[in-house]
Amino acid sequence: MKYKITRLILLNIAIGHPCLAFAEGQLEVKPQATLQMQLVAEAEQLTDQQKTKAAAQFLGLYFNELDCENVGFIQTGEADDHFAPIFLASDTDSSRSLSRQEIVNNPFAKDKALLDITFSEMDANGDGKASPDELRDYLNAGLKRIDSDNNGDVYPNEVAAARTTGKRLSTEAANAKTKAKQSRLPPWERHAKASHAKQNHGEENQPHEH
Repeated sequence: MKYKITRLILLNIAIGHPCLAFAEGQLEVKPQATLQMQLVAEAEQLTDQQKTKAAAQFLGLYFNELDCENVGFIQTGEADDHFAPIFLASDTDSSRSLSRQEIVNNPFAKDKALLDITFSEMDANGDGKASPDELRDYLNAGLKRIDSDNNGDVYPNEVAAARTTGKRLSTEAANAKTKAKQSRLPPWERHAKASHAKQNHGEENQPHEH
């Protein structure tokens, strides 16, 4: 069965598409081609702010999973290392791919419309499902989108700002973030530093022989 769609409806996305056959005053489009074209067109029409809000909401849902070292921010490369558990948790029907419904039905997300945007962006090839690689790529792209100072690390305040405004933090706030990072050490470094300081303090309090 073929769907007949007027030239006006698909004018912006149909011209030059190999799956289209021109008829007099109409376009005949195969159903699968129609689905893919609609998904791609939908993603292209989203505004940048909508995409940023959607990415921030999705990253916020899995912030703790990505920050598995519990240092308070998502570090460079952690999406590559920890996307698999996120995929498995989302793949509720064990089909080894994510459907739009599986993404939108996330019970912890407040804005389902943003989840719908997330899926449209995640489904990069427009085949109606998201692969593990597409999920990983979406996470990395989302982190890059909201990383205000482009240093590869993303903090909760960056996620919150992007979720609320659809924009990155201001340059001033980004600089404050960098300073905060420099003053905050990972737990293992804090422990080592504290132990070293305690050891030095003990040595200073020992009586000196004359």
